[in-house]
Amino acid sequence: MNNFIKLLGMMSDSSQSWRQTALNDIVGDFTIDTVLSSDCGWETGIQKNNERWIIVEEYKNEEFAKNGHRKWINKIKENHEIELKQCRTAEEWITS
Repeated sequence: MNNFIKLLGMMSDSSQSWRQTALNDIVGDFTIDTVLSSDCGWETGIQKNNERWIIVEEYKNEEFAKNGHRKWINKIKENHEIELKQCRTAEEWITS
C-alpha cells in the first residue's frame, strides 16, 4: 500500500522532478534507461520503438544499477529480437 501512495503523489507532480535519470542509451530501436526512482529505487526500463516502457530489472544500489545497465545494453546488441518481461507484476509492486 505504501508504494501505491507514493505513486499517487508522483502522478500529481507534473514536472517529474522525482525521476532522476542516471543512464540513458539508444541501441537500434531500443531506449535503455536506468534511473533512481522515488518509488522503486534503482531500476532499468527498456522501450522499443517508442512503445510502452518495460521495467526489466531493479537494483539495491547505484553500482549494481550501472552494471545492470551495461548488461542490458549488451543483451540488446546481441539480440534485437529479445523478449522483454516486467521484473515485477503490478500486484507484486503494489503489495511490496
